[in-house]
Amino acid sequence: MSQGQTGCPDGVPSPTTERTGGCEGSHETLEESRSTRVVLELTPNGDCFMDDLEGVIVDVEADYNDGVCKCDVTVCECQDEDGVERTDGSDDCKVVHKTAPVCDCCPGVIFSEYGCVPRILDRKDGTFVIATYVSSVSVVSELVAELRGVCSRVEVRSLVNTDACNGSNETREVDLTDVTPKQRQALALAVEAGYYDTPQTASLDELADEFEISPSALSQRLARAEGTVLGQIFGDE
Repeated sequence: MSQGQTGCPDGVPSPTTERTGGCEGSHETLEESRSTRVVLELTPNGDCFMDDLEGVIVDVEADYNDGVCKCDVTVCECQDEDGVERTDGSDDCKVVHKTAPVCDCCPGVIFSEYGCVPRILDRKDGTFVIATYVSSVSVVSELVAELRGVCSRVEVRSLVNTDACNGSNETREVDLTDVTPKQRQALALAVEAGYYDTPQTASLDELADEFEISPSALSQRLARAEGTVLGQIFGDE
């Protein structure tokens, strides 16, 4: 388990929703709180032009409109002409632009549909590690399900609650590798249905009916997942 930064991380909006009128006609600005940072590792079903770019991708800006993808990718060369890693901070960066029809297997479209801004953390052999912010754990479950429709593999590497600006002075990272898909699904539904709320708005029996299993079996599934997650949060205290 690793610990994240304290305070309110850069890029996390304050928990407010605001709509304003423009000078000419109507102009809306929507600002919402997104306190859950998710890191995903995914392998798209098809090829992407970014697979062939040499260097480190440090930024991607993409627009999907009328079936056309317009993409600006900032790539930095971290090695000099002799293949020696640069240590003086003088990385040679360039912006590569691509305009092409939207691919059927492009995960970027899914992120766009969910209003998410993906940031590429790593890329190797056609596999991307991407971080983004969502409003709740239940959204993560839906996002992953949609991504699996266009990717051969999608794994949740970590979830981080970044709601440190609302009173907490600590952010912790949870590795979900040891939580099975069925356990993740059970946790997501339990949270979404209000099983952990006070007062409780969903019973164990009701959740068990959703999964078509016995309440005792669901209880064991939740207990194993809770033990894995809570063990990482409090295990070193």
